[in-house]
Amino acid sequence: MKIDFLREFVTLAKLLNFRKASERLHISQPGLSRHIIALEREIGVQLFNRNTHNVELTQGGQLLLEYLPDFLEFYDRMISKVKSGAGGILRIAGYMYNQEVSTIISRAINLFKTEYPHVDLFVESDPKLEFRKMLIDGDSDIAIIANFGGPNDGLTYFDLLNEPVVVRMGKDNPLVHKKTVSFVELQKMTLRLRPFYGGNKEWSDFISGLFEQRGLEPKQGESLDDSLCFNKNDYTFSSIDFIKHERLDTGNHVAWLDEPISTTLALAYSSYSNNPLILHFVDTVRSAQRCVQGDGRLMVNSYTS
Repeated sequence: MKIDFLREFVTLAKLLNFRKASERLHISQPGLSRHIIALEREIGVQLFNRNTHNVELTQGGQLLLEYLPDFLEFYDRMISKVKSGAGGILRIAGYMYNQEVSTIISRAINLFKTEYPHVDLFVESDPKLEFRKMLIDGDSDIAIIANFGGPNDGLTYFDLLNEPVVVRMGKDNPLVHKKTVSFVELQKMTLRLRPFYGGNKEWSDFISGLFEQRGLEPKQGESLDDSLCFNKNDYTFSSIDFIKHERLDTGNHVAWLDEPISTTLALAYSSYSNNPLILHFVDTVRSAQRCVQGDGRLMVNSYTS
């Protein structure tokens, strides 16, 4: 019995749609159908009732779905333990500008090295790298990136903490005297985005979505570089923690949004990775998180988008 077929069954059982499941799994619909039929033959039980319009779990399928997640988790941890004893490689990427996240990850790395001394652990933290792309391209096993809550990207996220988003503008901006600003006021000005934490497109889509949700459309200008030189009517968005980390004396004004907005920093990994060390590192992060005294913003959510 192939473990991959069991994982495919879980995905299909949750989505109850062959097209969506095949897209999520990155395989063809006929291929997924063949795998499910092979699984049913091997088990000797029909798992789905299906026709041209609907897919439903049979009673046998419901029972398998009830027990299978625990079995797969046990299997993954067993393989992780076996492989870790023989060594292995784990690649982590992320620019940990947030002090709380940096503390959690540093503690987790130390714990991981103690428990898995034969594993080669590589950490890449150059802020100029595109960490999300590295993860999707298979150049990294784990990345610390912003989880913008967008469409399925094949990544599983373990959320660490929320970061408030603020507006940043030059000292000559007409809104410089205000402590809070609205999206309606900002729509009249020119938005110039900076790359945010290895996800330029995702950050841009996230900001555009904030305006769209309010029936507005931002007037976008050229990207803003690290010099933060604003024209009179320019503004940008930033994480408040990123501003604290930069400690730049630019004379720029920071204003809060009248509607609280935040981004989420998360530990992310490919939902299709076969590196068993990933799940163990995630468990280590959970342990490290419990040891770190946060300020109430630490999160413990984990889900696959």
